[in-house]
Amino acid sequence: MRLEIRNCTVNIDAEATREYYRNHPEPYDCGCDICRAYIKHAPDFPEEVREFFASCGIDDMLSVVEVSSYGEDEDPMPIDGWFYAVGSIRGGEPSKVWHPPAYRRRKAFAKRFNKKLYDELCKLERIAELERMSGEYKVCGDFSVRFSNHLALVPESFPENRVQIRFETCIPKLKEE
Repeated sequence: MRLEIRNCTVNIDAEATREYYRNHPEPYDCGCDICRAYIKHAPDFPEEVREFFASCGIDDMLSVVEVSSYGEDEDPMPIDGWFYAVGSIRGGEPSKVWHPPAYRRRKAFAKRFNKKLYDELCKLERIAELERMSGEYKVCGDFSVRFSNHLALVPESFPENRVQIRFETCIPKLKEE
């Protein structure tokens, strides 16, 4: 599959991705409320969502790497998460890196008094500058994805040429029993 999203080109080898997941069937099993809600509702995602991920070689929505919420108190609950696919990304925008409010002061202090910490902060900034992300691609309704070369929590066995597919949507909260 090849997608052009603004100034970004994403190439995904669906068959290689499918083969990886076939050989590494590790369904997501986190027990927190957010993840339990995802596990419960993922099979009910719209057909367009399942078809989109299948076109990327991801046939099981429970092959997700991570799921989190940025509005746990809301219902439906806004969530995001990501999968990995075999492929590449070219172009795109630099990923936005969040720094805590005191970051500049800490870096200035480190520059004067802690050379090792200062060098580490500069190294992390250089790494972040290399991270690229596509614009938003709307799959359907409130389900959208972005592609990036950000590589967090990658299984050791996953092929080197990889793309992160980050999704955002809303799901119902679990009802207390």
